[in-house]
Amino acid sequence: MTRKFLPKFISIKFKIILITMFTVGVALLFTDTALIVYDVFAFKRITRQKIATLASVIGSNSTAAITFMDQAAAIEILSALRKSDSIISGCLYTNYGNLFATYLREASKNGNKASFCPEQAGELGFFFFRDTLTHSMPVLLNKERIGTITLKTDLLEISNRLSQYALALFITFIISAILAFWFLSVFQKLIINPILQLASSARLISQKKDYSIRAAVKYDKKISDEVTLLIDAFNDMLDKLQEGQEQLKEAVHTRDDFLLIAAHELRTPMTPLKLNIQLIDKMLKAKKPAESVLEIATIANRQVDRFAMLIERLLDISRIASGQLKLNLEEVDLSSMVSEIIQRFKEEFTVSKCSYELSLQQPIIGQWDRLRLEQVIINLIDNALKYGKCKPVKISTWSIANSAYLAIEDHGIGMTAEEQRRIFMMFERVVT
Repeated sequence: MTRKFLPKFISIKFKIILITMFTVGVALLFTDTALIVYDVFAFKRITRQKIATLASVIGSNSTAAITFMDQAAAIEILSALRKSDSIISGCLYTNYGNLFATYLREASKNGNKASFCPEQAGELGFFFFRDTLTHSMPVLLNKERIGTITLKTDLLEISNRLSQYALALFITFIISAILAFWFLSVFQKLIINPILQLASSARLISQKKDYSIRAAVKYDKKISDEVTLLIDAFNDMLDKLQEGQEQLKEAVHTRDDFLLIAAHELRTPMTPLKLNIQLIDKMLKAKKPAESVLEIATIANRQVDRFAMLIERLLDISRIASGQLKLNLEEVDLSSMVSEIIQRFKEEFTVSKCSYELSLQQPIIGQWDRLRLEQVIINLIDNALKYGKCKPVKISTWSIANSAYLAIEDHGIGMTAEEQRRIFMMFERVVT
């Protein structure tokens, strides 16, 4: 409900001043209240001690008057109470509890006497009632009770002290509020100014969409606090956002390169496949021998397999990017797989007029993903055929201890050290 009466925008400067002033006020109020409560209890304790001591003295002096039933002497003894302005009344009772002698303060004489000194003695002890304290105790002679004395005192001093405390509290609150406001005005700049500058930087970044802007706030790095941590975290966040922007731009560029490469790679098997299908169609129409048609169909089938493999490679790239690529491990003979793949590439080796040399250790059994391992070998052999300048290609396999090795060596243009460092990065090509 109170939020409706507050402005929509409240500066942090005003909030800090408001919170600090409120905290100071609550602290002062709590402290002064605790002092007042303590003083009231302390005053009541001291008053009890004083009235008990006074009653004991008056009772001791009244033993002879009660014993000899000398009422005049008892009244004379009680009249000594007039020296204490706070004593309202003093009542002396016989051993039978009958009222024997009384003392009433001048201001109380016009009132009802029975309200100050009842005809019969009451219970022993201390009794607080409104603004008065009543104390009754036995009058002893040789440890035997011969009567009772009751004294009643007012507690007006407490009211006076409370009024003084209220005035002191008000004055202290005003002075403390002025001092707190002055200290805040002077020292809040240490906290407020960096935050305001940080907010200004954030507003500027939001308006210009320029993540190269930094919160240029001067502070002593040797003295670290939450504000400095906030500034460092803000600038670090901007560094990461800027880095993310650059990575996004790089990703877009990489995507464009990938689309170009993918289009080229997919177009490469499509052209000869189309030509072979057209050739098969012509051969069938010309009623060529089945052996010739079957040979062309076999070549076309290999090209379809290659086309399917390229599509699978593209799907693998998507799976890798999304973290969903799973390897299906099974027992595979590396050397046997290389031999099978070489048989598929015999036509390509013949067309490219390139020979090959096999040096395969038999067998080399391991747990691999057959499809992915096959893709790697095919890619390497295909690369050797493309860029090997029709020179012999040597394919070797061997094992040492628990490791298997595959080497495909061609005699093409080679790669520089820089090209070797980035050849295994996504979508990288050394020769275009």
